[in-house]
Amino acid sequence: MSQHWYEVKSNQGIVQVMLGWDPPLQWFHMCIDYDINAAEDPLYTNLAEPDPYYVTPEYLQ
Repeated sequence: MSQHWYEVKSNQGIVQVMLGWDPPLQWFHMCIDYDINAAEDPLYTNLAEPDPYYVTPEYLQ
């Protein structure tokens, strides 16, 4: 599984973005939060999408 980490300035301050590709599952994943390692639910995760397994990089822009 690839993971690319970014710190991005947003309207609500600096957030961490983790974006990657999971070869065995053949799908992209993305998580956005103030601290991705925190125990709380993230600000965004593709797992909350209605069909998370078919999310594309174009959709995530």
